[in-house]
Amino acid sequence: FGFGDELWLAMICVFSFVGATLTHNCIHVPIFRKVCGRDWLNKWWQIVLSNTYGWPVSTLIPGHNLSHHKFTQGPKDVMRTTKMRYEWNMINLLLFVVHIIIDINKYDAAYFEDQKRLGRPIHKQLLLECVFFWPVQAALLLLNWRKYVLLVLFPQMLGKWGIITINLL
Repeated sequence: FGFGDELWLAMICVFSFVGATLTHNCIHVPIFRKVCGRDWLNKWWQIVLSNTYGWPVSTLIPGHNLSHHKFTQGPKDVMRTTKMRYEWNMINLLLFVVHIIIDINKYDAAYFEDQKRLGRPIHKQLLLECVFFWPVQAALLLLNWRKYVLLVLFPQMLGKWGIITINLL
């Protein structure tokens, strides 16, 4: 692992954080206009971003849009920063995602179960993202698991950690 390799890895990590930022922004405001009354460009954009971000994009809607932004820092905000109570802020910064991930996953699962039961399009979008996300991740993992962990999984995790932890700053 030489200097050039470290530089490439750093650039991939920065790209992953940019992808996480784009993911955050696209769930707030769709990027593309509807074409012939259909929103297919935004649906495909979310598929692309899912593979950049490292998780289906639609999963950000319940925990982020419908909890964090709707009830910012209140008891119903699953991502509220007040959950962190360590005296040393570096520990708060490092462990924020670890502390909130279980609550986020529970909230997301309940939301998508309701959406499925109600026959809402967001559930179908989630399934579409999963159909394109999981096989790509599995193929990359099988192709070379060491490179996958270093060049795909680690940067994706770092991007997610960065975009979520920025709340503390």
